[in-house]
Amino acid sequence: MFVRYCYLQVYVLLHNFAQNKNLYLMKAYNLFVALSFLALLFSGCRNSTSKSIAAFQSASGLPFETLLVVDEKFSDSPLVDSLKMKLTEAYPSLPQAEPTTKLMVCSAKDFTGLMRYVRNIVILDINPSIYTKASIVKKDDVWAKRQLVVNLQSPTLEELEKRIYGKPNVVLQEIVKEERLRYASFLKDNHSFWVDSLVNSSFGIRLCAPEDMSAFRKGDDFIWVSNDAPTGRMDMLVYRLKSLKENGAIDIKDKLVSLRDSVLKINLPGAFPGSYMQTEKKFFPVNIDKSKIDGCDCFVMRGLWKMHGDKMGGPFVAYFIKDEIKGDYIVVEGFVYSPESKKKVYMHILESSINTVKLDI
Repeated sequence: MFVRYCYLQVYVLLHNFAQNKNLYLMKAYNLFVALSFLALLFSGCRNSTSKSIAAFQSASGLPFETLLVVDEKFSDSPLVDSLKMKLTEAYPSLPQAEPTTKLMVCSAKDFTGLMRYVRNIVILDINPSIYTKASIVKKDDVWAKRQLVVNLQSPTLEELEKRIYGKPNVVLQEIVKEERLRYASFLKDNHSFWVDSLVNSSFGIRLCAPEDMSAFRKGDDFIWVSNDAPTGRMDMLVYRLKSLKENGAIDIKDKLVSLRDSVLKINLPGAFPGSYMQTEKKFFPVNIDKSKIDGCDCFVMRGLWKMHGDKMGGPFVAYFIKDEIKGDYIVVEGFVYSPESKKKVYMHILESSINTVKLDI
């Protein structure tokens, strides 16, 4: 079954190779890991222990593939159904909903062999003789390198339900965070060095943009780069916003959207006279969160962009990084134009790239 899976992945890779190099490289990397492990199994290593294999083997599977391990006696419980829903929540701010993870479910008794090398594993562990309270425990590299294992430990299902009901989706957040770190690590050695140099000379920051970026435009405190692909087009922007007063969440959201639109109108004109890029505000929500990047406070904006005077559009994510010395913001954002295909993987690549930013300002 595993061999058939690998051959199927080879077919998909060959079919999609011409469409997007970054997507191909990410899948090819993970397929290489899976095939390498298969070769290891059949090369006289049958007597190796799990730990000795884990010392050499990287976790297998494609980005966001997740395995949920559940004891059969709990498989039909409402809590397990709730976990499945939480783990397959829609990826944020896409025009058409796409589940964040590709979820597989495995019984505890079948959780052996190759199943233990999946990149993201969530284990439901209910045991009143061991646990006195419900907790969520994250572990790295348990059975393989670059593997995330999240244990949901509790004496009863009821206690665990109290622990996670109505709370932020911390398990899914850990998976998304880990996937970004994995791809950001890949980009450190496989990024566009000329884009990094251009951004560094203009803004004093480092950025590992995808290495297939081939087009650029430089303006006043503004840089646009793009892979200019006919399918799965990915663009990135870096620009500076002057200082602004923060008078509450609603006020800052409106101000950031207004300032973003003013920059886009000047620097990203469309193909038709009078057309230009803007933030979609009427038919799709714009979300603002607080975060940190390279230790600095930032706002993260997610939503849809549209081309005023044209029919183009798609998802975007923008990080507004505060320069504590100058009091203004450096904005690094990515957006996708891919009307004929799903967009989650492209947005994942761009946001992972943004999270490689190193500040030297």
